[in-house]
Amino acid sequence: MYPLDDLGDAGHGIGSLALPRAGLTAPDASGPVEAVPVRPTPPRRPSTMTAWRDGLRGLPEAADDTVRVLAGDFNATLDHAEMRDVPESGYADAAAHLGQGLTGTWPVGDPLPGAAIDHVLVDERGAVDDPEILDAPGTPHRALAARLTLPGGLARALPRDPCAPAPDHRSRRVS
Repeated sequence: MYPLDDLGDAGHGIGSLALPRAGLTAPDASGPVEAVPVRPTPPRRPSTMTAWRDGLRGLPEAADDTVRVLAGDFNATLDHAEMRDVPESGYADAAAHLGQGLTGTWPVGDPLPGAAIDHVLVDERGAVDDPEILDAPGTPHRALAARLTLPGGLARALPRDPCAPAPDHRSRRVS
Protein backbone atom coordinates (compact mmCIF):
# COMPACT_ATOMS: atom_id res chain seq x y z
CA MET A 1 0.00 0.00 0.00
CA TYR A 2 1.24 3.47 -0.83
CA PRO A 3 0.61 6.50 1.39
CA LEU A 4 -1.69 9.26 0.21
CA ASP A 5 -0.72 12.93 0.25
CA ASP A 6 -3.21 15.72 0.96
CA LEU A 7 -3.33 17.91 -2.16
CA GLY A 8 -5.85 20.42 -0.89
CA ASP A 9 -9.45 21.17 -1.78
CA ALA A 10 -10.38 20.62 -5.44
CA GLY A 11 -13.74 22.31 -4.83
CA HIS A 12 -12.36 25.59 -3.50
CA GLY A 13 -13.38 28.48 -5.71
CA ILE A 14 -15.14 26.46 -8.43
CA GLY A 15 -18.75 26.36 -7.24
CA SER A 16 -18.47 23.01 -5.51
CA LEU A 17 -18.61 21.39 -2.13
CA ALA A 18 -15.34 20.74 -0.26
CA LEU A 19 -13.46 18.05 -2.18
CA PRO A 20 -10.21 16.84 -0.62
CA ARG A 21 -7.80 15.68 -3.36
CA ALA A 22 -5.30 12.91 -2.72
CA GLY A 23 -1.96 12.20 -4.34
CA LEU A 24 -0.17 8.88 -4.64
CA THR A 25 3.42 8.25 -5.64
CA ALA A 26 4.37 4.67 -6.41
CA PRO A 27 7.77 3.46 -7.62
CA ASP A 28 6.30 1.44 -10.50
CA ALA A 29 3.94 4.15 -11.82
CA SER A 30 5.09 6.45 -14.62
CA GLY A 31 4.48 9.52 -12.46
CA PRO A 32 2.34 10.99 -9.70
CA VAL A 33 -1.31 9.99 -9.44
CA GLU A 34 -4.07 12.35 -8.30
CA ALA A 35 -7.57 11.31 -7.18
CA VAL A 36 -10.02 14.19 -7.60
CA PRO A 37 -13.48 13.86 -6.02
CA VAL A 38 -16.23 15.66 -7.92
CA ARG A 39 -19.46 17.21 -6.59
CA PRO A 40 -20.43 20.50 -8.23
CA THR A 41 -23.41 22.44 -6.93
CA PRO A 42 -26.62 20.73 -8.14
CA PRO A 43 -28.41 22.71 -10.88
CA ARG A 44 -31.75 22.67 -9.05
CA ARG A 45 -32.92 26.18 -9.93
CA PRO A 46 -31.84 29.05 -12.18
CA SER A 47 -29.89 30.66 -9.33
CA THR A 48 -27.53 27.64 -9.07
CA MET A 49 -26.82 27.16 -12.79
CA THR A 50 -23.74 29.40 -12.85
CA ALA A 51 -22.16 27.61 -9.88
CA TRP A 52 -22.92 24.22 -11.50
CA ARG A 53 -21.30 25.26 -14.80
CA ASP A 54 -18.29 26.76 -12.99
CA GLY A 55 -17.87 23.55 -10.98
CA LEU A 56 -17.65 21.44 -14.15
CA ARG A 57 -15.54 23.94 -16.07
CA GLY A 58 -13.13 24.22 -13.13
CA LEU A 59 -12.21 20.53 -13.13
CA PRO A 60 -8.57 19.88 -14.06
CA GLU A 61 -7.73 18.78 -17.58
CA ALA A 62 -5.63 15.66 -18.06
CA ALA A 63 -1.92 16.50 -17.79
CA ASP A 64 1.26 14.93 -19.12
CA ASP A 65 3.02 15.02 -15.75
CA THR A 66 0.20 13.63 -13.54
CA VAL A 67 -2.29 10.81 -14.01
CA ARG A 68 -5.71 11.96 -12.77
CA VAL A 69 -8.87 10.09 -11.84
CA LEU A 70 -12.01 12.24 -11.46
CA ALA A 71 -14.86 10.48 -9.67
CA GLY A 72 -18.12 11.41 -8.06
CA ASP A 73 -21.51 13.00 -8.51
CA PHE A 74 -20.99 15.34 -11.48
CA ASN A 75 -24.69 16.35 -11.41
CA ALA A 76 -24.54 16.04 -15.20
CA THR A 77 -25.02 13.47 -17.93
CA LEU A 78 -22.91 13.18 -21.05
CA ASP A 79 -25.74 15.05 -22.79
CA HIS A 80 -24.73 18.30 -21.03
CA ALA A 81 -22.23 20.34 -23.05
CA GLU A 82 -20.20 21.23 -19.94
CA MET A 83 -19.93 17.52 -19.07
CA ARG A 84 -18.93 16.50 -22.61
CA ASP A 85 -16.05 18.99 -22.42
CA VAL A 86 -14.51 17.20 -19.42
CA PRO A 87 -13.82 13.80 -21.10
CA GLU A 88 -12.70 15.63 -24.25
CA SER A 89 -9.85 17.15 -22.21
CA GLY A 90 -8.09 13.76 -21.99
CA TYR A 91 -10.31 11.43 -19.94
CA ALA A 92 -12.37 8.33 -20.66
CA ASP A 93 -15.76 7.80 -18.98
CA ALA A 94 -16.01 4.31 -17.47
CA ALA A 95 -19.70 3.65 -17.96
CA ALA A 96 -19.81 5.10 -21.47
CA HIS A 97 -16.81 2.99 -22.46
CA LEU A 98 -18.71 -0.10 -21.28
CA GLY A 99 -21.77 0.82 -23.27
CA GLN A 100 -23.55 1.71 -20.01
CA GLY A 101 -23.35 5.48 -20.34
CA LEU A 102 -27.13 5.71 -20.15
CA THR A 103 -27.49 3.47 -17.08
CA GLY A 104 -29.10 5.60 -14.40
CA THR A 105 -27.12 6.20 -11.23
CA TRP A 106 -29.57 8.65 -9.62
CA PRO A 107 -32.21 8.66 -8.20
CA VAL A 108 -32.36 5.08 -6.94
CA GLY A 109 -35.77 3.80 -5.86
CA ASP A 110 -37.64 6.66 -7.51
CA PRO A 111 -40.47 5.98 -9.95
CA LEU A 112 -38.77 8.30 -12.45
CA PRO A 113 -36.11 6.86 -14.75
CA GLY A 114 -32.59 7.33 -13.42
CA ALA A 115 -30.05 9.72 -14.92
CA ALA A 116 -26.37 8.85 -15.37
CA ILE A 117 -24.91 11.72 -13.29
CA ASP A 118 -22.27 9.75 -11.37
CA HIS A 119 -19.06 9.20 -13.31
CA VAL A 120 -15.52 7.92 -13.07
CA LEU A 121 -13.21 9.61 -15.55
CA VAL A 122 -9.71 8.23 -15.98
CA ASP A 123 -6.71 9.61 -17.82
CA GLU A 124 -6.99 8.00 -21.24
CA ARG A 125 -3.39 6.71 -20.98
CA GLY A 126 -4.61 4.22 -18.36
CA ALA A 127 -6.73 1.11 -18.65
CA VAL A 128 -9.80 -0.03 -16.76
CA ASP A 129 -10.82 -3.63 -16.18
CA ASP A 130 -13.92 -5.16 -14.61
CA PRO A 131 -15.97 -1.97 -14.24
CA GLU A 132 -19.29 -2.30 -12.43
CA ILE A 133 -22.27 -0.15 -11.52
CA LEU A 134 -23.28 -1.16 -7.99
CA ASP A 135 -26.10 -0.49 -5.56
CA ALA A 136 -25.01 1.70 -2.64
CA PRO A 137 -27.44 1.18 0.26
CA GLY A 138 -28.30 4.30 2.23
CA THR A 139 -27.80 6.70 -0.68
CA PRO A 140 -29.99 7.73 -3.61
CA HIS A 141 -27.01 7.07 -5.95
CA ARG A 142 -25.50 3.95 -7.50
CA ALA A 143 -21.71 3.53 -7.34
CA LEU A 144 -19.16 2.88 -10.07
CA ALA A 145 -16.13 0.73 -9.29
CA ALA A 146 -13.28 -0.74 -11.36
CA ARG A 147 -9.72 -1.96 -11.36
CA LEU A 148 -7.49 0.66 -12.88
CA THR A 149 -4.10 0.08 -14.50
CA LEU A 150 -2.12 3.31 -14.54
CA PRO A 151 0.61 4.13 -17.04
CA GLY A 152 3.75 2.39 -15.84
CA GLY A 153 1.89 -0.67 -14.58
CA LEU A 154 0.43 0.16 -11.15
CA ALA A 155 -2.98 -1.44 -10.74
CA ARG A 156 -5.12 0.04 -7.99
CA ALA A 157 -8.71 -0.53 -6.97
CA LEU A 158 -10.37 2.83 -7.58
CA PRO A 159 -13.84 3.92 -8.60
CA ARG A 160 -14.09 2.01 -11.84
CA ASP A 161 -13.69 3.52 -15.27
CA PRO A 162 -13.10 1.75 -18.57
CA CYS A 163 -10.37 2.86 -20.93
CA ALA A 164 -8.94 0.61 -23.57
CA PRO A 165 -5.70 -0.94 -22.32
CA ALA A 166 -2.65 0.88 -23.59
CA PRO A 167 0.25 -1.16 -24.92
CA ASP A 168 2.95 -2.33 -22.49
CA HIS A 169 0.80 -2.02 -19.37
CA ARG A 170 1.42 -4.55 -16.62
CA SER A 171 -1.36 -5.26 -14.18
CA ARG A 172 -0.56 -5.76 -10.50
CA ARG A 173 -3.21 -5.61 -7.78
CA VAL A 174 -2.39 -3.38 -4.84
CA SER A 175 -4.43 -3.75 -1.65
